[in-house]
Amino acid sequence: HPGNNNMATTPFKVDRLQIEPGSGQLLTISRNAADGALKFIDNATPAGITLAELAGIGSVTKVLIVGKGGSGAEYTVIGDAITAATGSYNAPVLILVAPGVYEENLIIAKDGLQIVGLGKVIIKSIVLGNTLTVSDTAVKSLLLRNLTIINPHSGLGDGSQGCCLRMDGAAGTNLGLIDADVDGNSNPVNADYGLGGIWIEGCHFIASATGNGMNPNYQIYANTVNSLFVRDCSFYSPNTNSKTVIADCSDVLLENIAGINDLQMDYNTGNNLPVSAVQSYTVRGCGIRKGFMSNLVGGSSLQMSGITEVGSLTLTGDRIMDIEVNLSGTIQVTDAPVSLSANHVTGNINVGGAGNLYASISHIVGNILVNAGGSLLGSLGFVQGFLTATSSLVNATADSIQNISAVGTASLQIAARKISNISAQDTSSVNIRGAETGLITTADTATVSCDGCSVSDVNTASGVALRNSTLAQSPGGAGTLDQDTLRGTQAFAAANTHTITFNVDMSDTNYTVTTSVDKPLQTSAYLVIENKAVTGFDIVFRDDTLPNGVLRDQTLTVSYVVTRI
Repeated sequence: HPGNNNMATTPFKVDRLQIEPGSGQLLTISRNAADGALKFIDNATPAGITLAELAGIGSVTKVLIVGKGGSGAEYTVIGDAITAATGSYNAPVLILVAPGVYEENLIIAKDGLQIVGLGKVIIKSIVLGNTLTVSDTAVKSLLLRNLTIINPHSGLGDGSQGCCLRMDGAAGTNLGLIDADVDGNSNPVNADYGLGGIWIEGCHFIASATGNGMNPNYQIYANTVNSLFVRDCSFYSPNTNSKTVIADCSDVLLENIAGINDLQMDYNTGNNLPVSAVQSYTVRGCGIRKGFMSNLVGGSSLQMSGITEVGSLTLTGDRIMDIEVNLSGTIQVTDAPVSLSANHVTGNINVGGAGNLYASISHIVGNILVNAGGSLLGSLGFVQGFLTATSSLVNATADSIQNISAVGTASLQIAARKISNISAQDTSSVNIRGAETGLITTADTATVSCDGCSVSDVNTASGVALRNSTLAQSPGGAGTLDQDTLRGTQAFAAANTHTITFNVDMSDTNYTVTTSVDKPLQTSAYLVIENKAVTGFDIVFRDDTLPNGVLRDQTLTVSYVVTRI
C-alpha cells in the first residue's frame, strides 16, 4: 500500500520456510512439534536445533542483559541485574554482561546466579571495600565466567576489605552447597553448575593496591564455603603483597591458575565449618610465585600436582598432604605428614615437630634440617648442602650429599653414591650403604656403620663399623673401629715375637687372624697368634720339639688378615 505505511498487512502463514530452494542444500525454518519452538535445519545439523538451544539458554529461567549502552541491554549496572534476578541452584538465572568497565562494589546474596562476561568485562571497586562479596548462606549456586575483577584497596588481615572476591559463610552454612539429590526421588545427580557450588572460570583477578605484608590486597578470600571450584583463571598484582586465602572450606579445587602470589589454605575442625562433610583441598597446574602455606588440623587433606613453581612451602597441622611441584624454594614441614615430589628445590628443607616428610626430589640446592620428633623418608637426589638430623629419623636414598651430621638420638639410614663427610655425636646412629665417603668422625657414644663403602678417613671417639668396605688412610681416634677385613705385613729379622697394634681399638675380640709367610719356617718351628685383645695381638714363633714351646727366632715376613666374626 504505497503512501500508507501505517496500514496493517495480513500476515501470511506457512508450515515450513525453505531458504534458497534452488541451492540443493537443506535450509529450513519450521516449528518444533514437541514444544512449539522455532527449529532450524541445515546440512550441518540435519536433526535440527531449536532457537533456545542455539542461544544456549534452554536451562535457565531467565536471561538478563547488562550493557554500557546501545539497544538490547535491559540494565547498565550489574548490581541492578542482580537485584532483579530470581533463581535457585537448580533453576539459575543467566546475567550476560556486555564489554565495558563497570565501577561497582557488588554484593551477591541470592541463589542461582550465572554472571558471564561477553568480551572484555571489567568490574572495578569504586569505594573502599571488596569488589565482589558473596556472604549469604542462601547462595548454594554461583557461576562467574570471563570477568576481570579489580580491587585497588589495601586489605585487612581478616579479608573484610581489599578483596577482588570475598566469600564468607558461617557455621553450618549452605554457601556453595552441592545437592546430590535435586530431582526429589532419591536418585543422585552428578554435580554441575545448576546443582550448587561456587564456580569461577576464565576470570582475571587484579589486586592493584600497593599493600604490605600485614595488610595485603587479596585476589580471593574464601571462608567457610562448601564447594569452591576456580579454573582457568589468572591472578595479577603489580607488587608482591597480594594473597589468596582459603580457610575452613569443605571441597576446593584450584586448577590452571597463573600468577598466584601467596596462597594460604587452612582447615581446623575447631573453627566454624560449613555443612558439607567433604574435606578435600586440590591444587592442580598452578604457578605460585611467592609462597604456599597450609595448616590442616583435625580434618581435610591437601593434594597438589602439576605445580610449575612455588617460592616456598610451609606445611603444618596433622593431616595428609600430597605435593608434586616442578620447582620449589624453602620447604617447612611441621607436624603434618607430607608426601613431596619435586624436580628442583632451591632452598632449605626444614622438618620439625612431629612432621613426616616422604620425599622424591631430583635436586636440592640448600640444607636439609630434620629436627626433634620429625622424620624424612624417600629419595633426595643431588643434595648441594648439608643434611642435619637432631633426635629424628632419616631413611633415604641420594645420589650425593655434601655433609651428614647426626645429633642427639637421631637415627639415619642412607644409601648414596657419594657423601663428602659424616659426623655423629651424642647417642646418634648413622648407617651408610654403598657410598664413597670422606672423613667419618664420631663423638660421645654415637656410632657410624658403613656397608659396601669406600671410606677416605676415620677419626672416632666412639664407634665406627666398616662392613664390606675399604679404608684409604690409617684411622685415628680414641674410640673403636670394627672392619670386616684388616690386612698387614710384619717383617721378622732373627726375631720370634712381634705385637700388632690396631690404629684404633676394636669394640671387642670377636675376630680371627689368618697368616702366611714368604719362606719356609725352620725345622720344628710353628707360628701362633697370642694375647688377642681389642688393641691388637701378638705373632709368635715357637719350637714344637722343645719343652713348653720355647720361642724360636725366624727371619721372614708374615702377612696377616684380621676378619671380624
